[in-house]
Amino acid sequence: PLYERLSPFKAGGYQIPASTKVKKALTKKDLRALLESSPKTPEQQKAKDYWFFSFYSQGMNVNDIARLRYKDFDFSINKFYFFRNKTKNSRRTDLYPIDVFINDYLLEFIEKYKTTFNNQNQFIFPILSQNDDENEKKRKIRNFIRFINQHIKKLANDNEINPKISVNWARHTFTTLGVNASLSLEELRQFLGHQNIRTTQTYVGSIEDENKQKLTEKIFNF
Repeated sequence: PLYERLSPFKAGGYQIPASTKVKKALTKKDLRALLESSPKTPEQQKAKDYWFFSFYSQGMNVNDIARLRYKDFDFSINKFYFFRNKTKNSRRTDLYPIDVFINDYLLEFIEKYKTTFNNQNQFIFPILSQNDDENEKKRKIRNFIRFINQHIKKLANDNEINPKISVNWARHTFTTLGVNASLSLEELRQFLGHQNIRTTQTYVGSIEDENKQKLTEKIFNF
């Protein structure tokens, strides 16, 4: 199954700490349960699919997912690129695109939800229309976030998963998994597209005790 090939819970892996400090990240147990859950309705399935698209796209938020266009994808090398919408309109000259590797989950998602291709500039997912002005885009994105959150909470409740979950938790969960995989803050900053590493720090949960032990062993091995 797809989730077995892409699961971050294989033997010898890492674990999100069950800490009250990690208020927006799923625990390892809950993330596994969500991945293996069976939605009861098409709406729950869609919410789950988009939640994990965000997770496997390095915590990409819905605002940026909705604005993806065909021209952002290079299927010859299994990658897509994007600038975060909240930063691309700034006056900064050092902005760089975030690149995302298209794994099997993302490829299946794209095949399932992509719009029929007409031109490279069209939105790849049917959330926004090319005729929408910016106010209409923002309205549709807000409504879509509300849709995902409403149905992901129902799915979570049915599977005894933290009922406070929202689509934003995919980003925090990705980041906390990265911390427990010993990624540096600078590496996470690039994955998340933050301009300031202090922003990245606000997403980071606690490092689990087992990883702390391994890290200190590396430090003291001189």
